Amino acid sequence: MKWRLLNTGYGNGFENMAIDEAILMVHARGGNPPTLRFYGWKPPALSLGYFQNPEETVDFKACRRLGVDVVRRPTGGRAVLHDKEVTYSIIAREDNPAVRGTVPESYLRLSRGLILGLGRLGVEVSCNGDGGPAPKGPACFDSPALYELVAGGRKLAGNAQARKHGCVIQHGALPLVNDAGTLFAVLKFSSEAEREEQRRRFTERSASLEEVMGRRVPPGRVIQALAEGFAEALGIDLEPGGMTEEELLTAERLVREKYLNSCKPPAAVTGV
Repeated sequence: MKWRLLNTGYGNGFENMAIDEAILMVHARGGNPPTLRFYGWKPPALSLGYFQNPEETVDFKACRRLGVDVVRRPTGGRAVLHDKEVTYSIIAREDNPAVRGTVPESYLRLSRGLILGLGRLGVEVSCNGDGGPAPKGPACFDSPALYELVAGGRKLAGNAQARKHGCVIQHGALPLVNDAGTLFAVLKFSSEAEREEQRRRFTERSASLEEVMGRRVPPGRVIQALAEGFAEALGIDLEPGGMTEEELLTAERLVREKYLNSCKPPAAVTGV
């Protein structure tokens, strides 16, 4: 199977989410091939899961002070601070052999791609086989969900999946460096004691690639390894390509009409 490999570089949170949805919309109409995309974030952005309530979750004043955008993902899950990381998205029709089946089945198949990719970097990870108790905090990485990746007992990569227009979209974030300080500064808590407890829990239960490897790895090397891992696990041929004009125009429209306002701050914060 031939898939398109995209590396769109750095974008802001609104552009990044709009591009993924634009690729999905065009793919649903048969206008592009199944796609594996890699990208980064500038400036940093806090992405919320589809069902999270921004006013209950986000400290918008802190986001403004620290220069962090806030955007809603089309996928579920909890809040993720995107900064020093490699992010991927996979978009394909539901009947594509690489992603078909139930959500857990496709999660497991895609997780194998991550495992093989990280193995190319010398990182030994395992696939969490137990969903465990329901997470209580607003941050994504404080506990691994079913079939997410664990290194030394700590969550290394977060993933979320949605199915729309007959297609599967899965996002994944692999932190190169952890920044728990900023993450917990931009989330809301009932007290400073709760904030500190959640930050401590997050630090104990999550890991970055730098922590696991003991050194920093260039993002380009990580992307190459993950692309090779996905190609092997899914049995696909990846052909580097670019975005189509239809995708670019659709993404521009989605930024204006949807994503810029996907997590609007309360009126009291607007003028801060």
